Amino acid sequence: MFKHIGYKIILVFGSVLIVVMLILGFFFTVHQERSILAQNKRNMAKLTQSVAEGLQTIMIAGYADVAETFADRLHNVPDVIGFDILRTNGLEAFKDNITIDDVNRRIGSEEFLPRDEVSELRLLDEHDPNLMRALETGEMVSFYREVTPGVRNLSFIAPIMLSEQCYSCHGRSQPVKGILLLVTSLAQAEEDISSTRKQATQIAILSLIVIVLVTGAVIRRSVSRPIKSLTEAMEEVADGKMNRQVEIPSRDELGRMAGSFNMMSGRLADSYEGLISEQDKLTTIIQSTNEGIVVTDRSDKIVLINAAAEALLGKEAEQIRKDGFAMLFDDPGIIESHLQNMDNDTEGSALVHYQNRIFSLSASRILSKDGTLIGSAALIRDVTEETRLTNELLLLSTTDGLTGLYNRRYLNESLGKELGRARRYTLDFSIIMFDVDHFKKFNDVYGHETGDRVLKMLGNVMIKTFRDIDICCRYGGEEFLIILPSTNLENAKISAERLRVAVETTSIDDLSVTISIGIASYPETDTRSIDEFIKKADLALYKAKEGGRNRVCT
Repeated sequence: MFKHIGYKIILVFGSVLIVVMLILGFFFTVHQERSILAQNKRNMAKLTQSVAEGLQTIMIAGYADVAETFADRLHNVPDVIGFDILRTNGLEAFKDNITIDDVNRRIGSEEFLPRDEVSELRLLDEHDPNLMRALETGEMVSFYREVTPGVRNLSFIAPIMLSEQCYSCHGRSQPVKGILLLVTSLAQAEEDISSTRKQATQIAILSLIVIVLVTGAVIRRSVSRPIKSLTEAMEEVADGKMNRQVEIPSRDELGRMAGSFNMMSGRLADSYEGLISEQDKLTTIIQSTNEGIVVTDRSDKIVLINAAAEALLGKEAEQIRKDGFAMLFDDPGIIESHLQNMDNDTEGSALVHYQNRIFSLSASRILSKDGTLIGSAALIRDVTEETRLTNELLLLSTTDGLTGLYNRRYLNESLGKELGRARRYTLDFSIIMFDVDHFKKFNDVYGHETGDRVLKMLGNVMIKTFRDIDICCRYGGEEFLIILPSTNLENAKISAERLRVAVETTSIDDLSVTISIGIASYPETDTRSIDEFIKKADLALYKAKEGGRNRVCT
């Protein structure tokens, strides 16, 4: 029932209306109760005041004996439970001879005859706070008192004040001669209040029923039906019927909503057709490309795999979905590390060796504008042949074809880097430069082929003699240079001597070959110029030749 907005509106409106009616009813009832009680209190106060004044008039006129009869007849007043005249100490008056004796004594004669029967009846405690307040202020005091649960009485204490005419009989010691105690029942007032509550409740319930019925009919006609029609149309659009239109019921907000829906559904239909067209184009591109494409949604579930990805990975699409995005290359660390690198902007793509092939992997997380993850994507390309050709080109561009050593170009790049690193971190650094003694003889006497074999032999000996971190280069012709990172002058001399001995003990076609070696080291040679550094090693080499060749000099 409460799935419909009309019922919800009626429920909410009815609930609010009930609360409002209850509040209004409460305040109305409270107001009426107070009005009834206040009116009853005023009436009884007037009655009490009138009786007090009447009693005072009787006493002033000298008819004190009539006062007792007047007091007895007060008990017959309707709705009055108790109507008594008391002394200031709370005892009922006209029940003893105390006042009679006192008055006779003051006037000097037996004006008033004493009573034959006397009694003492206390109606109020002598220290009753209401009694004491009436005596102190000389004004009438009223108060409510609960007799039994739910039953209350209203009482009045009215002081009977002495006037100038009373002083001759009662003296001037007390301004208040007596107390008038009136106790009335609130039964009639409570009955009126109960009747008022019932009437207020009946009127509220009847008004509420009428308002809810009228409101419900208006809401169903003006709100529920148009909204239901619009909702059904939206559901049809959600099911794919993009050109759905609805009737515009009025010119109010719902009418404008219906008009906006018709406009939206028309534009949505046009956009949907365009989207289908673009999707077909995109599908054609994705499926026809030679690069593998794998895409996931925000929950890391694979939602797209093209044919190239299946071919490159050697897996069926179902197997790829089952394994998951992280297991494209059967190792979750590959994808995860690449995604982390992409997050840190440390690299664009990575080379992955998989099934004897080399793949270029570009994987990234796809984020919305607010940074929320909406999916991941991987682009896979087979670069096995491309990598092989690149390595070959790199090898050709950095190595000497005859000796297999690094060439002059690579030497200059490496020497600059190592010299800069040594200076920046205060590290030891050395280079060894040498050439073949009397190399021209090998070419002139034995031919250029023998000379080439000598150069190749030197390349092999250098590779075997030095460390992997050392960089062995052909400087040009029969000149060679070795870069020794983190090597001081003394260790460079040891390495150079080891090279000299290795060459001297190796023969080519029974021919003996010797070399002359020069060394330059940092910080002994402190320069930023690699040309200056090489020049220092070349001077040491020239020194070795002048010293008789086949030796090491610094």
